[in-house]
Amino acid sequence: MSVSVVVNNKNGANYIADCLNSIYAQTFSPLEVIFFDNCSHDISCEIVRKEFPQVKIFEADHPIGLACARNSALSYCNGEFVAFLDVDDTWLPSKIDSCLQLFSNPDIALVYTDALYVGSTSFLQSDRTDLVDGSCFRDLLKNYCVPFSTIVFRRNIIPMSGVVFNESLDLALDQEFILRVSSTSKIGVVKDCLTRILLRDDSESSTNLLSFIREREHVEEILALTVPNFKNSYSRELRYSRRRLAVDVIARYVETSKDPKIGEIRKIVSSKLLLLYSFVLLILRDTGLLKLIRALRLIVLRTTRA
Repeated sequence: MSVSVVVNNKNGANYIADCLNSIYAQTFSPLEVIFFDNCSHDISCEIVRKEFPQVKIFEADHPIGLACARNSALSYCNGEFVAFLDVDDTWLPSKIDSCLQLFSNPDIALVYTDALYVGSTSFLQSDRTDLVDGSCFRDLLKNYCVPFSTIVFRRNIIPMSGVVFNESLDLALDQEFILRVSSTSKIGVVKDCLTRILLRDDSESSTNLLSFIREREHVEEILALTVPNFKNSYSRELRYSRRRLAVDVIARYVETSKDPKIGEIRKIVSSKLLLLYSFVLLILRDTGLLKLIRALRLIVLRTTRA
């Protein structure tokens, strides 16, 4: 077995050492580490060249989207398996080895692990969602639970075109790829926490919540092109997923907002989650973030006055 590890980077100089050290501390040594830099303005590449000369560095000629950057990095991989690690994340030493053991089942195309998210609040992925495996497309569609920096997959699932990540997506590309794989193949899971994921307030997924909602809708349109009778066969899972996403977006906004009015809501929102969830169901057809936030303010104010 051989593994190529891909690290995509843009201005990640502050995180590179921890990320790459965690790769080279693996009990199963990777065949190669592909470091793909997307026109960083910091000293990322200089750090890698000086401190990690064994890493293969590739640089984009001009700024490109994340999906394109990942597809470009994949084109340089030679391993039988491919693992991705975002530059601000790290692995525990047994991560690759634990994932590879599950590939003894030839039907498994991709393996992931539990992860610890570290930020203003820390939590395990398994605290938020059940970790599912096997033929789990329906489960993942309903309740997505795969942290991207934990995945390892067989390189032979890459199509002849070499395009793994949909380049029409910027934020939901990970979900689209993994949902697509799970629609035709089995998924494996290591339920040990072997990945540490940094939650950054300045990350694109944190600052572009409304865009993520729109992209998730686009993911459904993409899946409908390849999954037979998609919208009818999975209507219940799609409805549940939309409801959960709406609640998650509001919760994330409430957690991170610096608006003093939202700060007041933050003090009581956790005890009102079921009420919030019920209210979101009523306005589900219009999931605009601003309307959801206005609705949240209104229902919390009415609740506190009661």
